[in-house]
Amino acid sequence: MDGDAGWGRALSGFVREMTPELAIAKPLPAHIMIDQLGALLALASGTEPGGATQTSPALASVKDRIVDAVAERYGEPGLSAATIARDLGISERTFHRSLSRGGVTFAGLLGDTRMAAAKRMLSEPRFDKHSIAGIGLRVGFSDPSHFIRQCRQRLGLTPGALRRRRADDVT
Repeated sequence: MDGDAGWGRALSGFVREMTPELAIAKPLPAHIMIDQLGALLALASGTEPGGATQTSPALASVKDRIVDAVAERYGEPGLSAATIARDLGISERTFHRSLSRGGVTFAGLLGDTRMAAAKRMLSEPRFDKHSIAGIGLRVGFSDPSHFIRQCRQRLGLTPGALRRRRADDVT
């Protein structure tokens, strides 16, 4: 690996900065430094997108952290990739790259997570006391009509039809 060219230069610079003083000062959490080092190693080693080793352990770990964060926060209206990236202490570029290596987009992940929660709520009788708009709010949609459109598009039925279908299955 050439330490004076391409990603090898970036990796070389990163490693040169890793001093005992840096370990004491801890400017970043250890897991972030490990993620960054792993990503630089993968890039410097010449791993190409689509190759057999395209997903480094560091990027897979970041993706898992992103998925967990979305699963915890999907109900927040206006949730953005920038917000989650900032809260995880990673760059937006690393955020999107980690998801794209797994064939996922943030919008797709968030939409799928919200729809799975909505489908679960609409299929459980304990949520019958909540209106359709209320369930939409709980899963992160501030506009009831947008929630209905997303249900129809992603789940094949409107929220009301999903709820009625469950009720019909019970009787």
